[in-house]
Amino acid sequence: MVFDRTESFRHAFGKPPEIRLKFKSGQENAVFGLLLDISPSGARVFVDDEFPGHADTLNISFAIANETINADCLVVWKKEAAGGWIYGLHLSRDAVREMFIADEVKALKEKK
Repeated sequence: MVFDRTESFRHAFGKPPEIRLKFKSGQENAVFGLLLDISPSGARVFVDDEFPGHADTLNISFAIANETINADCLVVWKKEAAGGWIYGLHLSRDAVREMFIADEVKALKEKK
């Protein structure tokens, strides 16, 4: 196996965990979806309904292996999919959280 340092770390889930998304625009209700893949700086999520037009910043909450991870993020792109929408999210920079995400993915792989 050849290691490519230019390739970013991204983990796709066989069985996606549930994710809670809360709009920072003041909307009270949280939206629930599936975390399709994760990297230390971004995520791809599936939700049933399209986000409101003003929903470009979110707070997300999810658990990969053991602990719950919270992050503020920015919607970068969206794509309509069968039965819902897929969104690309850019997580705010936080070195501790980035290491924590990597550690949680490693713990998940060790469980298998």
